[in-house]
Amino acid sequence: KDGAVKKISINANESKSVYFSVQAPASMENGRHIFIISAKGQGIEDTVEQTIPIARNDTYEATATADYSSQPRVKEFVFLPDSIVKDKGGLKIQASATLSVFLSDALQYMLEYPYGGTEQISSKLNAIAVIKRGLNIPNIGDTFHLKKVEYNGNEYAIDDLVEIGLSALYDNQKSDGGFSLWRENSQASFYATLDAVQALNNLKKAGYKVNQTILDNAAFYLNNKIVYDPNIYKNRDNIILASYILFSLSTPVNEFKKNQYYQLKLNQIAQDELYIKEKISNSALAYLDMVLDKNASSVLGKKISDTLDNRLKIDSRGAFLDANDNFLWYYYETPIKDTSLYLKSLAMKKSENAMTDKVLRWILNSRKKDGAWGSTSNNLAAIDALVDYMEWKKENESHFVLDISLDTKNIGSIEFGPQNILEQYVREAPISSLAFNRNIGVEFSKENKNGMPNNFYYDMSLKYYLPQDRIPPRDEGFSITREYYTLDDTKNAQPLTSVKTGDVVRVHLQITVPETRNFVSVEDFIPAGFEIVNLDLATEQKSLRLQEKELEGREFIPDVKELRDDRAFFYRENAYPGVYEYDYFVRALVKGKYAHMPAVVSEMYFPENFGRTQGGYFEIQ
Repeated sequence: KDGAVKKISINANESKSVYFSVQAPASMENGRHIFIISAKGQGIEDTVEQTIPIARNDTYEATATADYSSQPRVKEFVFLPDSIVKDKGGLKIQASATLSVFLSDALQYMLEYPYGGTEQISSKLNAIAVIKRGLNIPNIGDTFHLKKVEYNGNEYAIDDLVEIGLSALYDNQKSDGGFSLWRENSQASFYATLDAVQALNNLKKAGYKVNQTILDNAAFYLNNKIVYDPNIYKNRDNIILASYILFSLSTPVNEFKKNQYYQLKLNQIAQDELYIKEKISNSALAYLDMVLDKNASSVLGKKISDTLDNRLKIDSRGAFLDANDNFLWYYYETPIKDTSLYLKSLAMKKSENAMTDKVLRWILNSRKKDGAWGSTSNNLAAIDALVDYMEWKKENESHFVLDISLDTKNIGSIEFGPQNILEQYVREAPISSLAFNRNIGVEFSKENKNGMPNNFYYDMSLKYYLPQDRIPPRDEGFSITREYYTLDDTKNAQPLTSVKTGDVVRVHLQITVPETRNFVSVEDFIPAGFEIVNLDLATEQKSLRLQEKELEGREFIPDVKELRDDRAFFYRENAYPGVYEYDYFVRALVKGKYAHMPAVVSEMYFPENFGRTQGGYFEIQ
């Protein structure tokens, strides 16, 4: 900002710091900033080229709508308030002839998810396998190509990511064949192993090379738990979950499916009227419906299907299955997962009913602001169900012309047919090009080119930003506060808004949990001019250990902790009602005024339960 050349004099054995004032372009939200610094004098020259990765600001507000229609004309409206940042964000309109328009954001979310527990890795791998399966549908494999993605600063093809994911997943297997929830855990988890076996099996079906010994050992671990471990088989839901996973194994002869033990247990469960009507979770009921589809009498199977249908609820978004009082929190059950399982069950049986459209509409309208479904488990369930639905409804045969207009002006037209059936037609308008404080119309017009109904799908998302210091805190099932303090401020009396280069300060988080929450994650982004002090490293000053504050039983003790370049991440499987505190340290490195993104606490599988701090700025002098 103030000139690219500075002159200094430097003596032998002396060091000096030289600062250049710079500002990152607000329009760049991904990629890298590259800079070159040269020092020249008296015939001597030294040059260094470095890069700064751009961390995307995810603290935006968003409103979205998604729908589908076979009608020739549909209209939506957009309204922009005058108080938002006017040069950042925009309106994105996506249209498609198939449900594929909703798969890309979910798959991208899965691939970019940074943390590596067995469920998260398995869900990523499973999603890739499901998408690969969808490529076998006629007209689809010819037009859909999985693009390269960036992972840990490098670009990879999808197949490369599968190899990386498999290696990480294999590391989580224990000596008894089961998989631990996180690598740090010493014991295997029955539920994590369910996910791992499903992922490995689906990858194998999709044509990937999988270590068969690892898969077999994990399958026998599940079988041993169901047959011999009363802590597992006394919960009848577990028998259903294991049967669903084990029956799907792609072996020449599936010994588990032939095993009379499983058939006997499943029939006993299905015939238990009290259990089916009042005790079983919706997740287990949906899995039972799919397991019994080809493995029970038509009368018994119909009873289970009818019970599942009768549990549907309706709200403004459509029809859905809610998690009941017996929900499987330990197997990541949510309404999104249950409703997706219900749709998958319909597609598996090719069973149309009056609620099918409402169920599909509810799933599409339950996506979060990033276009995905809020957690790795939810995204996998939705992707799996939508691919099955797409194949069932033969959407690969659609043929029509779609026109889109924005504020009465035509902004694009596309003809969907066999040659581009999976194409996602995208139109974007930056915030700066749109009118404020009035309704803006978006209209879709369709002309059929064959005799089919030809559904078209559209997804509209309006992303906008508030000024950094006007981002309000949110208390949506949690509350969280964050302050920085000097090391000698043991009573947290004077929160800091600026420090000097080289200072080490203490970050203090306080989290309020009003009721029991499961799979709790805390993500705290630090200002760009800081680095996190990792006391586990031998090179760090151990005197800081003495500065760690005693929190008198209120400390948030994480099961998993990850300290990264730009954030601190903490995970705890269960958090009971109360107030928790956590301290860690950061060091000021580079002078400047930096955006300080909010810290966020949430339930990983119910992300609508969250809390965040306010946004702001922090200055290093």
